[in-house]
Amino acid sequence: MLTARDELILSYIGIARYASARQVHLLAADGLDRTVVYRRLRKLSGGWRHPVPRAYLRRLEYRSADGVTVPVWALAPAGRVVAEARVPYLHPPSKSDVGHLFLEHTLRLND
Repeated sequence: MLTARDELILSYIGIARYASARQVHLLAADGLDRTVVYRRLRKLSGGWRHPVPRAYLRRLEYRSADGVTVPVWALAPAGRVVAEARVPYLHPPSKSDVGHLFLEHTLRLND
């Protein structure tokens, strides 16, 4: 079941197009422990011990210049439906995902 905070997270990711877990934490749940937010992102993406019937987020990743894998979150089709209900001016979805350089660039711009 989606909470109001989940809908807020999906809306933020819809506007930003791609967001890191740290960015979502700062935007939607700054007062909470970061592990709570990271766990919720995993649940929304279906990547948990008990998969959800449909995933609201997709998990992408890229390697930073120092070799660290950075997870990046994007809307899945079900998440887009929720986000569009709250934010009607979203750009149409891309036909394919972008490369690692654009992901890194987008995350820096979002910061």
